[in-house]
Amino acid sequence: MRQTLCLLDLLQKTHPKCPMRSKWKFVFQVVITLSPPQCLTKNNITHISNSTPLQCPAPEQRTTQIMAKATQSLAMIAMLSLMAITHWSEAESWGNTVDSGQQKTTTLQFYFHDIMSGKNPSAIMVAQAQGTSKSQTFFGGLLMADDLLTVSQDPASKIVGRAQGLYGSASRDELSLIMALSYSFTDGIYNGSSISILGRNAVMQPVREMPVVGGTGIFRMARGYALAHTVWVNLTTGDAIVQYNVTVVH
Repeated sequence: MRQTLCLLDLLQKTHPKCPMRSKWKFVFQVVITLSPPQCLTKNNITHISNSTPLQCPAPEQRTTQIMAKATQSLAMIAMLSLMAITHWSEAESWGNTVDSGQQKTTTLQFYFHDIMSGKNPSAIMVAQAQGTSKSQTFFGGLLMADDLLTVSQDPASKIVGRAQGLYGSASRDELSLIMALSYSFTDGIYNGSSISILGRNAVMQPVREMPVVGGTGIFRMARGYALAHTVWVNLTTGDAIVQYNVTVVH
């Protein structure tokens, strides 16, 4: 097995009485932490020892060189940290993505505005069964939606996307919908990406869980779940604002 000795070990073996050895040990530990040290093999040590033995440099010169290297490394780390913070800030108000190296996990929080009333509704009835109008649960009714997604429950808050697709009443006994919607995002690093949700939504439950079955863009091959919680509803018009907390792996 090939053995390697770092420059610090080489220095201690060839110049055990060098006055800078103790200071170098401390500084080398700092520099090694910041960047991998360059190492020499035993063969290289023998060659150097036989041909051009190491000379103990002037303490002031060597300290200046090593401290300059450490300062440069620290500056690089500070710059990379600042870049990371800037990247995080692009979507930190409503979403966050963590990359583990093998897969990415994204958590999103946004508000879904489903408006059925007024002159410009975002959800309209496109089909219904013969008995839908007589059903207490509107069973058989099918709606097409183009609902805004925002960062808060305030309809005037920042728009981060739209939910487009179909949902319909799928239960005769309770108000329960079947959702088939694409949630397309338009903000920050998620701009141009989407997730698809297909599942049952028992709207009278405080929290409903629905599966994320796919996605596009950043969320290509996504899988996960969405938790929906109604924060406001008008029982007369059917208008509602729903908070979504979504977790996807992609």
